[in-house]
Amino acid sequence: MPQLCEYLCTSQTVIPTLQVFLNLAKNQPQLLSDYVMKIKKAAECNPNALCIAAQVLSAVGKINKVLLLFI
Repeated sequence: MPQLCEYLCTSQTVIPTLQVFLNLAKNQPQLLSDYVMKIKKAAECNPNALCIAAQVLSAVGKINKVLLLFI
């Protein structure tokens, strides 16, 4: 996961990376709970990725509603 998070920092790779995260979040959302802030930052820096980032965060939030309070 840390290696994948590095791709959130580049505008050319943020959307494909978030697509991978979305697939992970649908099956194992707990894997992404430690990376919510990085996903949020990627969406802030890349407005075109906002929709998919919201989908990822929503899937993660379903397992940890308290986590969404900090977003």
